[in-house]
Amino acid sequence: MRYRLPILPALLTMLLLAAWTWPATAQAPSLERARQQLEQIGARLDEQKGKDDDRALQETREAVLKIQGQAEQTIAERSPELQSLDARLAELGESPAGQGQEAAEVTRERRDLQRQRNQVDAELRQARLASVESAQLLDRIAAARQDSFHQRLSERTTPPWSPRLWRDLADSQARDEARFVALWRDASQAVATHWRASPQRSLGYLALAVLVAVAIGWFGARRVPRLVGRYIPAGPLRRSAPAMARLLLSTLAALWIVGLLRAALLPADAPPAVAQLADLAGGLLVFATFVTTLGAVLLAVRSPSWRLPAISDAGARALRPLPLAAALAIVIARFPQALAELVNASLPLAVAFTALAALASTSVVLLALVRVHRLQSRSERAPAPAGESPPATAKPHFRPWINVAISIGWVGVSICLIGLLTGHVALSGFIALQILWAGVVLATLYLGMRFIDDLVGAVLGAEGLAGR
Repeated sequence: MRYRLPILPALLTMLLLAAWTWPATAQAPSLERARQQLEQIGARLDEQKGKDDDRALQETREAVLKIQGQAEQTIAERSPELQSLDARLAELGESPAGQGQEAAEVTRERRDLQRQRNQVDAELRQARLASVESAQLLDRIAAARQDSFHQRLSERTTPPWSPRLWRDLADSQARDEARFVALWRDASQAVATHWRASPQRSLGYLALAVLVAVAIGWFGARRVPRLVGRYIPAGPLRRSAPAMARLLLSTLAALWIVGLLRAALLPADAPPAVAQLADLAGGLLVFATFVTTLGAVLLAVRSPSWRLPAISDAGARALRPLPLAAALAIVIARFPQALAELVNASLPLAVAFTALAALASTSVVLLALVRVHRLQSRSERAPAPAGESPPATAKPHFRPWINVAISIGWVGVSICLIGLLTGHVALSGFIALQILWAGVVLATLYLGMRFIDDLVGAVLGAEGLAGR
């Protein structure tokens, strides 16, 4: 028995399908032009390698992001259409082997559906290729901007005190605010969706993170020195081993806490920008924990007998706020700049964030210099006890190397302040942040080398385990 489809419903069905898939045929040339534009951008990057201007790179990045957004939107819109066409073709079934075994309207409808399906599939292929090529170009543009930044540290920009910078910030406020609001909306939606999906599990992760923070904080500060002192024989290793153990314990705990917070607040398939923001915040939290713990174990203000560097009690108290201040300054310097790169903020806002980073880092270095100078000045002005000469009572708070560090610090602070006033913002931010990084690296190297030296001495020394 032959199946006959009424002519009027068949015509209406074909008209609706044509109207439905018309945007796909209209957007295919647009995607082809977008891919051609991506090829031109890639060729231009190859030609201008090493001679790129940051403003031109930022404009190129905006164009690539626009193409990437168009491609992703096309993928999101056309994928359901392709699935619907496949389902409709499955309902019609395969074409019969012989002729005349089905109605001509059914054959015509299958042929039209297959043609429309091929068009949508071709557009999806173009969109996926455009999305991949856009991501590759964005990586190249980010690397080029980094190279341009390091190669042009001496380039002068608008100084922070200039009204021109604030006018440019006001002009680009709407654009920057829209991008930050969009990122915040995506993050809030991801957190809310994940929390509604599994509130008990998220609450359990948060409670476990708080428990780990409290337990490790108490255990690392109080129990680790006692345990190490009980099981390690007397010697230099009894002081360096607790410091290293406490530093490693705090860092590992911070990594664990960050993982728990990530699992409690965000799903595994979070949006890429939100995932990058979470990774950035988690990394900075771990780094801040590392820096503050490193300063605490080296200064040992509450336990002078466990102190490793040759610093007096007054010197340790003077330097006590600096590890936390340095960690906060690095976080303040790094987070806004990375956030501006993430949302592709305007150039005036990037300059303002760089100036903020330079000011925060310079303030910490200046605070350290002022506190050390005041401490040394009070020691020099302190009166000697009756019957004793001043040289016999004068005891230095630091080793002589502190004078070299102070000189380098004053030179760095002077360059940073002059750079901020004259508009060399990138150079100021780079120098100020490098001073803090150098302090953290040197402190880490000191603790690591001291621990290794004490460990080797305790194991291979004449009075160690191997020498007995």
